Amino acid sequence: MYKFKAILSLLAALALAYAANLFFDYNQPIIKNPFALGLPILVAVMGMAVVSINELFRKKAETAPEPAAQFLPASLLLITIAVLVLSFLYSALFDYFQPFSLYDDVIFITLAGFLLLIMRFGWDAIGYFTGRVGDLKSLWIAGFILLIMGTLWGWNRFQGDFEFQNIVDQPQHLFVGGEAGYEIYRIPGLIVIPAGAQLADGSHLSADLVLALAEARRNGSLDNGDIDLVLKRSTDGGQTWSEMIVVRQWEAGVGKIGNPTPVFDRDTGILHLFHIAGTGPLETWTMQSADGGLTFSTPEKFVPGIVGPGHGIQIAAGEYAGRLLIPMHVDGSSLALYSDDHGDTWQVSTPVGMGNESEIAEMGDGRLIQVVRPNHSVAKPHDPLQALFSFSNDGGQTWSAAIPNPDIKTSICMASLIQCAGEKLLYSYPDDYYSRARMTVAQSTDQGLTFSPKMLIYLGPAGYSDLGLLSNGEVLLLFENGAVEYDERLTLVRISP
Repeated sequence: MYKFKAILSLLAALALAYAANLFFDYNQPIIKNPFALGLPILVAVMGMAVVSINELFRKKAETAPEPAAQFLPASLLLITIAVLVLSFLYSALFDYFQPFSLYDDVIFITLAGFLLLIMRFGWDAIGYFTGRVGDLKSLWIAGFILLIMGTLWGWNRFQGDFEFQNIVDQPQHLFVGGEAGYEIYRIPGLIVIPAGAQLADGSHLSADLVLALAEARRNGSLDNGDIDLVLKRSTDGGQTWSEMIVVRQWEAGVGKIGNPTPVFDRDTGILHLFHIAGTGPLETWTMQSADGGLTFSTPEKFVPGIVGPGHGIQIAAGEYAGRLLIPMHVDGSSLALYSDDHGDTWQVSTPVGMGNESEIAEMGDGRLIQVVRPNHSVAKPHDPLQALFSFSNDGGQTWSAAIPNPDIKTSICMASLIQCAGEKLLYSYPDDYYSRARMTVAQSTDQGLTFSPKMLIYLGPAGYSDLGLLSNGEVLLLFENGAVEYDERLTLVRISP
């Protein structure tokens, strides 16, 4: 039986070695010092393998000492089991969709290695307590496992922020995990109501009014649970910000309010805030604000489907000027909601045919462009992907089939689009095939056919983003980012395109 224990730990070493290799393959951009992180893991895995092979080909150890003398090593094995269980639960369950657990193959292979080790350590811990185990092989393997766990803990604890680049002024961390009783903030929505606009309550804006919205998650990164919709307001174009306002909580207890997707009607001064809400299958709801986001009307359930996240648009020129549009997806296809009567009634466009989370921009030639997230599970490995774009010639009523753009590589992640002066289209996205990292803003001056140049904004972990245009031509970017994980905070940066 002692050889069977050696086989368990050898298989665990092989599983962890393979999982570590996948982890580094998928997450290169988020690791500042691969050598410092990789060397201890390599040493620990090789050490486990050497000990296991040595144990496999040697004779059984002599009879163990009395049980009382084995209390300390047995306790160490039990502590190691607890570390394995807690580490896995935190990394792969409580911290869902983060770097360690972004892909299921890493999760499942690591879990297999952990289970093998738990069996081995549990077996030997009982043996130590009863005096039937006397060798130190399990203690060596436990030490190697604690080295791996300690290395990952140190990386998570001590790796600092990456550099912010190509921005004006300093970054503003508007929503930071752990503040105001919320563990995580995710899913940005951003809208700029320009200076000179008149709100529905009769007030005139002397400066750009900026609203930054987010999901405030009380219990970690899971996409469902106790999640509120919150915002901050800036009445001076994003220079200073109000205290956080809770826009909506689930009235019946624990539920999710999310995917903020605002659109401002410049003709009526009404801000429409679309979002999703529920405890099971999520539905689209809408609220209105007449005072620029200070207060909102009672939420009303809207139509089936999932809006946003990000922002909607109002067409500025041409045959469809004044039309409101909100990105949406239903049954695995991106589409648009549109209204020609200032939001009194809404129509559903024809579907793109694929995609889910999307965002829409108006281009200088009168057409609309929509970027759609591929219908690919975020947890499944995939071949290199390019961003998908769809176009509309009739104000968003119908859309072309989505086609990949070879200029834009993409991970499975929501992205943002906005039209600037001079017919320049900006596109924000994580510039990596696999990891949510390297937040980048790409420019197109040919109506979305090509995107060049590209401005790297943040080198490290980065996820969802949303763009807004100020009256002075500067661009605001609100995006998820952090030192190790992309859900540590939502940061606003200012860009001069």
